[in-house]
Amino acid sequence: MGTPGSTAARARFVALLLAFAGACATRVASDRPPSVVLTNARVFTGDPAHAWAEALAIRGDRIVAVGARAEIEASAAPGETQVIDAGGRTVIPGINDAHVHAPDVWHPVEAATAPDPSSAELLAAVAKAARSAPEGAWIHGDLGVAALDDPALGRVALDRVAPRHPVWLDNLAGHATILSSLALRTVGVDDASRPPAGGFYGRDRAGRLDGRVDEYARWVAMRHLANEVDDATVAREALALSAQAARFGITTLQDMSNVVDARRLAEILARNPPPVRWRIIRFPLGLIERAERPAHPASALVRVSGTKYILDGTPIERGAAMLQPYSDRPGWSGG
Repeated sequence: MGTPGSTAARARFVALLLAFAGACATRVASDRPPSVVLTNARVFTGDPAHAWAEALAIRGDRIVAVGARAEIEASAAPGETQVIDAGGRTVIPGINDAHVHAPDVWHPVEAATAPDPSSAELLAAVAKAARSAPEGAWIHGDLGVAALDDPALGRVALDRVAPRHPVWLDNLAGHATILSSLALRTVGVDDASRPPAGGFYGRDRAGRLDGRVDEYARWVAMRHLANEVDDATVAREALALSAQAARFGITTLQDMSNVVDARRLAEILARNPPPVRWRIIRFPLGLIERAERPAHPASALVRVSGTKYILDGTPIERGAAMLQPYSDRPGWSGG
């Protein structure tokens, strides 16, 4: 009897549990024996009439029978079927993670704070991170609601505490950012820059950038950083995420591709096949784009389909489009 002991084996067989086709069948409907039999399990079928089974049979990448242990085991052929004893473990269909932003190819130094820090606490954390980080290393911090709304927290304040480091502060919704002067320059933004469609740059009364970068302007900056990362790093991070997903029973990742461009990611994964399915959803950074097929044809595990557009923000940064003005910002209804 085999056991699903290794991470690779677990990933391979978790990725096969996509749907229980013929969930209550107890006979393999073919003259060919199954390639894998998983037995001694608590198999959840999703069928209310027969919610649980003891074993299942797999041929290729399809589950071809689910039912009683003895009958499923009888379909196995010595030397042709791998038999895996699940040891009484529960087996479920693969989980679909419907919304990820991956792979994470940017690894800044974190300015650690308690949740929802004040501006003073956040600036102190950035200063502390800058003292230990190599010169030029990115520093990242999490913006709470109070700090995001503080007009004193901008690029001038960040330049004061971390003049030799690009600093990126993110609000928890992921739609608003405050960057230091060095961070702005690193992503190619200066006082003369015009924001992309759907994006915003904050400015002071003199018209200079104040460090606030929202919506599509933020995602353009993120893509800029991802484009600086080589393909080998993208592949390594994507495969690491895939392996982690498989360990948790996640067999499909739907990636919004706001970090790494959809076409590029599809081509990288075509060369580096993952152990789970990837549905890569286009995230164009300009106006409406014509959907193009990736250079490599879609595989059984990787495909590009669908397009994501963002029309407004969230209430956290007062970006969500509302029918009435925000109670704490008269005359402003988002959008």
